[in-house]
Amino acid sequence: VDVFHHMGGVLLSSKLTPIDASSAMWAMAKTSYALDRGIFDFLAESLASKGILENSTTRQVSQALWACGKMVAFENPMMNAMAVVQGRSVNTDCYDVDNEMEGDTTFEEHAGLNPPYMKSVNKYLKFLIENR
Repeated sequence: VDVFHHMGGVLLSSKLTPIDASSAMWAMAKTSYALDRGIFDFLAESLASKGILENSTTRQVSQALWACGKMVAFENPMMNAMAVVQGRSVNTDCYDVDNEMEGDTTFEEHAGLNPPYMKSVNKYLKFLIENR
């Protein structure tokens, strides 16, 4: 875990290749590293950028997508705990893609509850569909 703490500055200040970003995301998710989630957000956004994503392989993007899913599963309990501490309730149903949302509620309306890297997930999915 200390590795990510020490490597954070390097990851944030280096020009990353697709393998750099996806491998770092995978490693962070595999170890459930969440001390500085901003690094993961940055990596996800970097990989989703047009120039890097176009030069990625389906394996690298799949790996990043898995990492995002793993981190969401890790963060969901953390969000619930934070809500309890703040005295509010959080509707975590937006994490369940099989759950039908009631009324005219859209996924975008729940975006405030999702971690920033979830914006990259749509780009990853689109890439995988187009390059299958």
